[in-house]
Amino acid sequence: MLSRENSIILTFVVVAVAAAVFIETQFSGLADWIPLAVLLGGGVVVPVLVNSYLDGRKTM
Repeated sequence: MLSRENSIILTFVVVAVAAAVFIETQFSGLADWIPLAVLLGGGVVVPVLVNSYLDGRKTM
């Protein structure tokens, strides 16, 4: 069974990879670090923050 944390991470990683590839292919004039920043930010940092927020909420 897929846990909530893993499903959030998987979703954000898939979206981040798609966004990074889209940026890399469509906007070739941008700096090389921008797709990497999108990939790391959207695939690593954001899911950690979302999971931390959801873990910190009080359950009823």
